[in-house]
Amino acid sequence: MLHSVIRTQIQLSDAQSERLKRLAAAEGKSVAELIRRSVEEYLKTRRPVPPAEMRRRALEVVGRFRSDVTDLGTDHDRHFTESLGD
Repeated sequence: MLHSVIRTQIQLSDAQSERLKRLAAAEGKSVAELIRRSVEEYLKTRRPVPPAEMRRRALEVVGRFRSDVTDLGTDHDRHFTESLGD
C-alpha cells in the first residue's frame, strides 16, 4: 500500500538532534522514521473523545460506588473541600 507523505521542516535543539541521531543509529532507523513514529504515538494519545462517548462512559459508572455520606449529592462542594484538607 502506498502512502503519500508530506515533507515538513522542524526545529530541534542541538541536544534533541544529537540524541535522535544516536537513537536512530542504535536502532538502525532514520531520524525521520523515529520522528514519524513519535508523532504517531503522540496522536494516538490525543484523540478527542466524542461527547456521546463521554456521556456513555459517565453513565456506565452511575451506581457503582457507595458512600456512607448521605448528603454527598447535595453538599458535594463542602465534602470535596474537606477532602483537600482546607
